[in-house]
Amino acid sequence: MNGLASAWVLTRLRRIRIETCNGALLGERERPIDAGLERSLLVRRAIGADDGDEERPEEPQVLVATFAAPRARLDELEAVQAFAQAYHRG
Repeated sequence: MNGLASAWVLTRLRRIRIETCNGALLGERERPIDAGLERSLLVRRAIGADDGDEERPEEPQVLVATFAAPRARLDELEAVQAFAQAYHRG
């Protein structure tokens, strides 16, 4: 990912959590999402899974990131998609 894309992703990141696979919270950082202006997307990824080292067994952890995107742009895309579907139905 180039620097510009990385900067864009970081400006859209609103919440990041690290959890155990059982859901216990290990750490969290959050900036509020304005529901009137933004829509959110939740992304979950496993991290820290056991790498086969028996001397250092690790409990797998989950990274939970919430990103925000401008609501107006997504609402506009949905409206265009609905129009196109209605047009193709006849």
